[in-house]
Amino acid sequence: LFTAVIFFFLFNGVESSFIPLEDLMFEHRMYLPMVGICVLVAGLCFQILLYTARLWSRPVNISPLMFITFLMLCFIPLTTMTYAQNNIWRSKESLWTNAVTIAPNNDRTHTNLGNAYMSKQEYEKAKKHFEIAVSIAPDTAINRWHYGSALVYTGEFDLAKKEFEYLKNSLGRQVLGEYGLGLLSLKMGEFSTAEEILIDVWSKIENR
Repeated sequence: LFTAVIFFFLFNGVESSFIPLEDLMFEHRMYLPMVGICVLVAGLCFQILLYTARLWSRPVNISPLMFITFLMLCFIPLTTMTYAQNNIWRSKESLWTNAVTIAPNNDRTHTNLGNAYMSKQEYEKAKKHFEIAVSIAPDTAINRWHYGSALVYTGEFDLAKKEFEYLKNSLGRQVLGEYGLGLLSLKMGEFSTAEEILIDVWSKIENR
């Protein structure tokens, strides 16, 4: 049992590292350490069986097969759960739809689901989730950027312009805001304006 506990914490340390990570938890980091938990649970069940047998003064034939049986009882449900989880991971859309269901008040889940819809050119669906992300974290620049980009693709140019100007003037993200305005001008067919803005943006990036 001690070995199983050490195995869990040792490999969890390897998976998570000693360097601070952006995400507190991430399910794939638990795959290898969970082997230790399976062994621990199987061992505990085995010990409970022995204790119960001694309590009732009944002899128990100890065999490796019994321990393996308890171990398999742990692996079977975990394998079933992993198979079900793999269905969630089959695409970006299914993954982030599940994430939004679990954490509906997290702006990153909505942003990532919006990006999944953008990659499929489903711009109205993307806009909906970007808008939710903005409502949750209105001062997060990347949320404003994605929302403005979706508005460009849905043809809502006036609203897109407001988002990019807000990025530029209110959030202090001048380069990102101007880049959005350049892409907006390009989408509207104002090529000379777009060229002027984008050249200015590029020069600012080079001079950083």
